Amino acid sequence: GEPVDDDDVGAREQLVAAGGEQAVSARSAPDEGDPAGAATLTPTTQVEGAGAQPDRHRARDVAGEERIACRAHGIPVEVVPGVTSAIAVPAAAGIPVTHRGVARGFTVVTGHSDLPSVPVVADHTLVLLMGVSTLAASMRALVDRGLPTTTPVAVVERGFLPDQRTTFGTVADIAAIATGRGVENPAVIVIGDVVRLSPEHPDADPEQ
Repeated sequence: GEPVDDDDVGAREQLVAAGGEQAVSARSAPDEGDPAGAATLTPTTQVEGAGAQPDRHRARDVAGEERIACRAHGIPVEVVPGVTSAIAVPAAAGIPVTHRGVARGFTVVTGHSDLPSVPVVADHTLVLLMGVSTLAASMRALVDRGLPTTTPVAVVERGFLPDQRTTFGTVADIAAIATGRGVENPAVIVIGDVVRLSPEHPDADPEQ
């Protein structure tokens, strides 16, 4: 397919022609070190008959680049919104991004370069998307801004899939632990005290 650049980083998404004649698969670039990904279109199915309704398959978050790629090829699309992976994937691991008395807000970051501008306070959760390759650098950047090294961190891989896995640590050691376990994208990284609320966390209260 022909790559179409965009400034948004997204995950794989299946988008279909609204006219019902052709479905295409739109995939964003996997290079997490370059926040400006690229979407590539590949025809996947042909749908017979005007007005036919092709299957609509949702892989992960709807990314702007996939929608733009389709429209650049003259394919009208309909985006059905859902819950962002920044909230849903942590929830699948039992981690709420906000919780009364623990975290009043949260910030979602898609690139390491955005970290200098995020809040670094005790009652605020940070969520990093597709940031495994820059995990060590991200933790150093947050420590340099004053985040305690004891702050809990969770990396949730392959959210909602049968092989979903959560890796726990702290700002000080999560990069080494993740490397040792072979952690890979797709993954959502959660930083903050809400991580301890997961029933999978080593310090979790079995009564809760």
